[in-house]
Amino acid sequence: IMDTWVPESMRFTRVEPIPKNLPGLFTEAVEGLDCRLGIKNIGGSEKNYLAALAVFCRDVDVRMPFLADAAGSDMELMITEVHALKSAAASIGAMSLSAEAASLEAAARAGAYDVFRERLTGFIDRMKAFNTRLRATFFQAGDAEDETLAEKTGPLPDAALRKLLEAIEAKNIREMDRILEELSDSADEGLNT
Repeated sequence: IMDTWVPESMRFTRVEPIPKNLPGLFTEAVEGLDCRLGIKNIGGSEKNYLAALAVFCRDVDVRMPFLADAAGSDMELMITEVHALKSAAASIGAMSLSAEAASLEAAARAGAYDVFRERLTGFIDRMKAFNTRLRATFFQAGDAEDETLAEKTGPLPDAALRKLLEAIEAKNIREMDRILEELSDSADEGLNT
């Protein structure tokens, strides 16, 4: 429809091309992470991809203790948490973790709660290990995205994370930029207080 009604001269896109040879940090391998796909999912911006990786790390830090402690509690809430991790992992290019979360979610939705609980511990362990590798590769100790950030600034608001995931899924680059800037400003304010 856009091609039919919007003249080419009026079209605007801010998607940056994905480089063939990813420079610097992106050449370092993190097992289970497809940086090229992640950068594409984030709209082609390496800067926004790094910000999304930082948001992902914080999100995992916040959600993992809850999942570990809540293995016997409200299943609908557990499904929501796993679903959020599925989407977040896919957005950064961690497709095997996303598929594992999707499998957990499907088991729970089918009423196979024993299967869900049985597989949850392994998923948590793999997610934590992945998060540790991600931090070690992309963030140095002392960076704003280090493991103490959540303690200094508190958890990210679920509403902001949901909006970011929605923007990523919709490939709305302007909205991604706005939310990431807002989260960055919030983190800076938290560190300065």
